[in-house]
Amino acid sequence: EEVDKKLNNVNNALLAQIADLKDRITKNESRSSSNARIVQLTQKIDDLANVTLRNITVNGVTGLTNADIPDSITASSYLPLSGGTLTGNLTGTDITLSGDLTVTGVQTFSGALTVSSFSATSTAATSTIAGGFNVGSGGLVYDFSSKNVGIGTASPKAQFVLAGQTQPRISFISTHASANPAQWSITNEGNVNRLRFGTSNADDSNFIYRMVIESDTGQMGLNDTTPDAMLDIISGDAATITLRLEHAASPTADYFQIGTNGSTNGDILTIDSSGNLGIGTTSPASLLSVHGGVLIAGTTTVKALVATSTLFVGGT
Repeated sequence: EEVDKKLNNVNNALLAQIADLKDRITKNESRSSSNARIVQLTQKIDDLANVTLRNITVNGVTGLTNADIPDSITASSYLPLSGGTLTGNLTGTDITLSGDLTVTGVQTFSGALTVSSFSATSTAATSTIAGGFNVGSGGLVYDFSSKNVGIGTASPKAQFVLAGQTQPRISFISTHASANPAQWSITNEGNVNRLRFGTSNADDSNFIYRMVIESDTGQMGLNDTTPDAMLDIISGDAATITLRLEHAASPTADYFQIGTNGSTNGDILTIDSSGNLGIGTTSPASLLSVHGGVLIAGTTTVKALVATSTLFVGGT
């Protein structure tokens, strides 16, 4: 009987301890569940230490000030923002941004910056690129070292270079409000190395070459696309004067001169300010002054003839 009594006491004591332990576990589970519900309901974490957060999405947050975010926070791998604003310094490597990025104030980017497109909307600020740039793999190039600009070439050798395989062209188009404003163009005629100046309508119809310069000979044609002389002029039509030389009012200098190589005057032909023509003389004394021999083949009719030297007349 004594043994049974002691065993019964031990059994009761164990049952009491088990009940107490079960009660403690139940209370702890209830407290943990309550804490979890508090976080879920308020979405607020007051104090965290030595905690790493990954793949966190934050949206709809308002009322934050600079003092609410510690300066030591570092975002790595993933920081999604939807309609948010970042101020201060954003430092990182290999940052990928999708959607629209609006930047205000003066910002400094180091390293390569790759964007599909950008738009500078300020009409008061000046965009500055400290160095060269290349648009479209040689479409438009500014060489910072040489200060040269190239269109169609990645290595411009002059201050402005326009390159193209077939007829590179520069056009000047009038913006006058007329129905079809005119256009002036300068173009290189491809593989024949011929510089051409022409006019056309603004829509590039009715293009006409007005002046041509051959690169190998230097010959120039006016209204002639294939000049055969150093200056080849074709009039626009049968009623148009091909070449006209006009002097200023009340001229005192010679009107026109043709001289030998190295000559500073018209020792071959001179038209002075009075309209006198001199051949072989720079000082024609009459309307026609010839210094040297003259051969006239055919019938010549004159009203009066004055010979200041020997006159030879052949025939009858």
